[in-house]
Amino acid sequence: MTRYKNTRLLWVAFIITLCFAWAFQVNVHAESKYDEDSITGIDYKLETPLEFEEGTNGWLNTDWDNGNFYFRYRESSVEREGATLTLHTTEDGDVDYAFVPVEDDDPYFANINDENDIIYWGEIYTYSDQSYENQWKANKQYNVEVSYKNFSTNVPVSIVESQVESISFKPGEIQLMEGVNGYTDTVYDDENNPTEYFKYDYENQIYSGDSVLTVNYKNGEQKTYDCEDWSFVNIEDDSDYLSLNIYDDQVSNHWDLDNPGEITLYYRGRETTIKAEIVENPVESISFSPDTIELVDHCDGDINWGYDEDTGEEIEYFSYDCWSKIASKEAVLTLTYTNGEEKEYKYDPGEETFVNTEDDTDSVDLYCEA
Repeated sequence: MTRYKNTRLLWVAFIITLCFAWAFQVNVHAESKYDEDSITGIDYKLETPLEFEEGTNGWLNTDWDNGNFYFRYRESSVEREGATLTLHTTEDGDVDYAFVPVEDDDPYFANINDENDIIYWGEIYTYSDQSYENQWKANKQYNVEVSYKNFSTNVPVSIVESQVESISFKPGEIQLMEGVNGYTDTVYDDENNPTEYFKYDYENQIYSGDSVLTVNYKNGEQKTYDCEDWSFVNIEDDSDYLSLNIYDDQVSNHWDLDNPGEITLYYRGRETTIKAEIVENPVESISFSPDTIELVDHCDGDINWGYDEDTGEEIEYFSYDCWSKIASKEAVLTLTYTNGEEKEYKYDPGEETFVNTEDDTDSVDLYCEA
């Protein structure tokens, strides 16, 4: 038994030694042999010109100055096979590094004359001046700035027209109950003054079984998609599915009963809008019994951490667990409706929700904030 243990320990030590040796080898070649003082400039070339179809290869981005959305193309797409980074050096003239993709790991550029001379992609930075006011448009060319060791060069990018002519969506309107299915959010004006508003969550209605998306292509083809499991699936080919980009105007236009909202669906550079109507909440008021809960000092809860609003310093405080007292068998929630009807709900530990005392199929979720 002792001999077996010793042998096992030797194998563990051997494996650890190999890991250290591998790590040392990787670190030895983690940077190019040319430092900043020996470089006078860089170039970056692609094997084929970089083209993006309108509204693809990117994401919907938010302009936090005004709450507007715009499609932002992914600058890092210049990272691709066939790319060559050239360093203009004082020692060896122009030195070319070829892009090397690595599955499940960071790619890198390898000196075409010295495979141990490596520049990792994480050392290279990409930038563009895209913004809400400066959105990239179809049939125009723009630049992605590629930087390495304080040197930069531009790579041209062309935006080509989308193959999609238009999209449409049914239903053309959704209804949201006032003050339900959402949360209180805060926006700040130019002087950093806060304004609270109720932000509605509606995506479960967009991605519902009744939703239908129609895509019309410029070649005259039309495809219809039904919603299944948070994706839209072609009704004639279930291997063809797509996802939508969705945004709304809630930040700049707070929705309420007298102010319906607008939701925009975006796909491959094309948009359609649907109306978000806010309907009156039928609940007039709620009451809860007991109206007082007792918490044992520094027992009913746990230590938590936060930040001081004035100093920004991290602080430790005791956070009391109010919900465990509210969600009790003795708890009774009463809803009073605008039509005068009242309903009584008691907490059901098995269902972990409040259940109507006269109809066990009717339940409500209660949220508490302290």
